[in-house]
Amino acid sequence: MELKLIWESSGFFNTEASFSKHILYLLDTMGKRKLHETNVHFCDWTGIPMKSMNCYMPMWGPDGMKTTAKHGSYCNWESVLAHAAASCDADTYAKTSAFVNAHVGCTVLTAPHHSELKWFGGEETAESFQAQCVSKDAVVTAVLIDINGEMQEIYLDAHKAIDSNFAGDLLRKPVSHEGPQHKPSRFKPQQKRGGDVSVYHWDIPTLALNATVSNIFKTQIRGECIVLLQSKEACFVPRERYVNYTVSAFKDQFVKRKRLEATAIQPEEYKKLQKEMQSSLNSYEQAATSGAEKPMDLAKAANMPPALGKELAKLKKLEARMVDPAPMVVVA
Repeated sequence: MELKLIWESSGFFNTEASFSKHILYLLDTMGKRKLHETNVHFCDWTGIPMKSMNCYMPMWGPDGMKTTAKHGSYCNWESVLAHAAASCDADTYAKTSAFVNAHVGCTVLTAPHHSELKWFGGEETAESFQAQCVSKDAVVTAVLIDINGEMQEIYLDAHKAIDSNFAGDLLRKPVSHEGPQHKPSRFKPQQKRGGDVSVYHWDIPTLALNATVSNIFKTQIRGECIVLLQSKEACFVPRERYVNYTVSAFKDQFVKRKRLEATAIQPEEYKKLQKEMQSSLNSYEQAATSGAEKPMDLAKAANMPPALGKELAKLKKLEARMVDPAPMVVVA
């Protein structure tokens, strides 16, 4: 009965069933525990212990907008979506999924059900559970730069991108080169802003130098290359996820914008403009001072009060001193 009164007064949940699901979700959270003098966070979907909160469930206000509140702790974003799918209605799950996708930078799929884990009666360990989540990475956008510096966007499987062998199928293979066939090399440049990027290319000396990429990353890169962006997302284990990276985002991060060059004018044109500006200035000054009067004329017309006798006496004494100054007295 008390839950029903709260549901009716909230005005947010569409049905009583959705409100009950939300209450059960709030109560069914692992939270933080102190174990052996160490604070340990437990994933609210898998029960996996973690050193920090990592991911969280976004909360939505009565107006349907996201609030600043963060609820729960999760081992990865896939578990957030899995818990939302199991405990929230369709509208709330859709908003949560859109938020997670925008936050991570690519499409995130739901994690396996918690019942598949060993401590819930399944067969999966924490490592195999994470491996399944990683294998669910969707298609992402990357930037392909050819030998002439032309850039285009390509699509690839984000899960396969973790292994550099994938680049061998997308990069143009050299016709001949010394030594045995090998997989493309991976280069991680250092940058002050933006996310981490990985550059995949053929490290073969006989290939032509890619001047555009070499100038951007300050190292010699030959042939075509593929540039991918990695997210710095929270996870209970170190994770490398590739996210969407467009040509415009690459240029904003690495390609410096050229300054607009000022067009110079000839000396004859400058002198002509100078005369026109001086003539315009003279016309303005003449119009502004047309009603002005000379200072001497204003002084003559001024009505000054008559001088007092005391002031005239002081002025007379001052004139006498200036005409006949007092003799200097020399002391022996």
